[in-house]
Amino acid sequence: ETPALPYMPDVDRIEQSDGSISLQVKGLEFARASAGKLTCGIARRKRSDINTVIAMAREIARVRNPETCDTQHPLYSANPEGWLESQVRAHPEAIDASLRSVPVYGQVPVFSGSSAPGARGVIDLLGIDHTGRLVVIEIKATADLQLPFQALDYWLRVRKHLAAGDFER
Repeated sequence: ETPALPYMPDVDRIEQSDGSISLQVKGLEFARASAGKLTCGIARRKRSDINTVIAMAREIARVRNPETCDTQHPLYSANPEGWLESQVRAHPEAIDASLRSVPVYGQVPVFSGSSAPGARGVIDLLGIDHTGRLVVIEIKATADLQLPFQALDYWLRVRKHLAAGDFER
């Protein structure tokens, strides 16, 4: 059971597969609620109370804001892919009008089914379009020459699961 969390503007609550709740401001996790306790921090998290979490959320939201004057602040530039992912998660139709706004799942693990090294990957966002087709969204904040190969790898993995009937289950 996670602790009761008050509404905090600018804070996204992302449910994790382990039952915890990740608290994020523009894709930057600063706190986690799990098993009746709160932990807070950027590089290292330690047990905290709700007042510390609220204060930290306010400060991160102040700095991690497209309107800020302090674009050199370390929290502004931290985890640019997370920031972009949070924006796409909130409005997937902005990148493709055919996408549904829900459900959109983040950081989805994918397995190739082999025990070879590198047989595991993580899809940044997984959603569906209005026809029910799965949509894999890979977020890149910088140019990446490997992206076409990564996209092909994900497509092959999805095709394998489709052929095996995994999605119907």
